[in-house]
Amino acid sequence: MTNTAPKFSSNLVSQTIYAGKTSTYGLPGVSDPEGHAVTISLSPAFPWYKATTGDITMYPASSEAGTTYAVTVTLTDNIDSSTYTMSITVLNNLPPSFSPVLSD
Repeated sequence: MTNTAPKFSSNLVSQTIYAGKTSTYGLPGVSDPEGHAVTISLSPAFPWYKATTGDITMYPASSEAGTTYAVTVTLTDNIDSSTYTMSITVLNNLPPSFSPVLSD
């Protein structure tokens, strides 16, 4: 019997996020033609992000600002695997700006 590697239903989208703020990227749907359980892993492993079921949650420190990371996302069913790439760009967390209030 042959096995087909699991796959995403669409391509991954690169993310631009802010240092010091939590961001969540909803991953595309995952399918495995044979119905095997699928594990999602990220590489390289950084302490400021993690893959959960269907999401990548990111919370970069201010020291990560100004950097773009190439991230490999691997799907495996413990028989075969498929890999996808995306980039995560971390920007400085700027303070909010307010527009002047217009009066009547």
